[in-house]
Amino acid sequence: MEKNTLGRTGLKVSKLGLGLAHIGGFHENDFYMVANLVNKAIDLGINFFDTAAVYGNSERYLGQILKGNRGKVLIATKCGDWKENFDWSAKTLINQIETSLKRLQTDYIDLLQVHSCPSEILESTDIFGVLEKAKRSGKVKFIGYSGDNKAAKIATLSGVFDTLQTSFNVVDQTASSNLFPICKKLNIGVIIKRPLMNGAWDGSLDRVNTTSKFMSIHERVNILQKDGPIHGYQDSPHELALKFAASQKEVNVILTGTTKISHITQNTRIINNDSTLPKKTLLELKSRFEKHGTKWEQIT
Repeated sequence: MEKNTLGRTGLKVSKLGLGLAHIGGFHENDFYMVANLVNKAIDLGINFFDTAAVYGNSERYLGQILKGNRGKVLIATKCGDWKENFDWSAKTLINQIETSLKRLQTDYIDLLQVHSCPSEILESTDIFGVLEKAKRSGKVKFIGYSGDNKAAKIATLSGVFDTLQTSFNVVDQTASSNLFPICKKLNIGVIIKRPLMNGAWDGSLDRVNTTSKFMSIHERVNILQKDGPIHGYQDSPHELALKFAASQKEVNVILTGTTKISHITQNTRIINNDSTLPKKTLLELKSRFEKHGTKWEQIT
């Protein structure tokens, strides 16, 4: 698989990465299924694996699976409690770093990302100091921010973070004007989440998730699709969505999350087989967003 340089980190990352939030809720008897999934990804050329301290068993499973391949892969995890106590204190971050290292069975994390930390906390706490100390210690090679909108802009402009993980897809294009130019100027690596809109563009949303957040994606899809089919991709909306993300020159790695080997194989085939969209198609998708979505914030 083609590899890109992840901004100023210099890390060579596969164009397609594997997001591992989905496996966090799996039980012990599902371990071999998870192992087969991760090992298949490695066989297909994927070397970038993204998890988080709050993704249930995800870090622990990944550590068990990758300990024999540690030098061949890049592990990205996230710190900060955004699910229960909304805690990004120095104590919590330090404890999570140590816990992540143990779970991942490694003595270093390639990329540690602050997880969806709101702008007011970024501006008022010593998060930066904790992360820089972890980086100097060698426990963390590089630090990044994972999030969207105002907080993502503050994070990128700070100059502290080596990478940005943010939402970007056909119905969520705001990052291309608000965040990508900053990343390009500061040579910040760009990691994309939700490129497939959680199944909304190809009509599988209702089988995936029907929470209000994802229904917002569905509403956007309905608006953009009312302008008619995209020529050449009427029967391959999944391919259209993935190639749209891959066509952005600022994007270094695209994360897709799944529990099925068939999905990884399909996504790899798309990325390996001329992953960019024709210019006319790309302009059509951007034009639709500019027509309908200029006031849409990123869905975080």
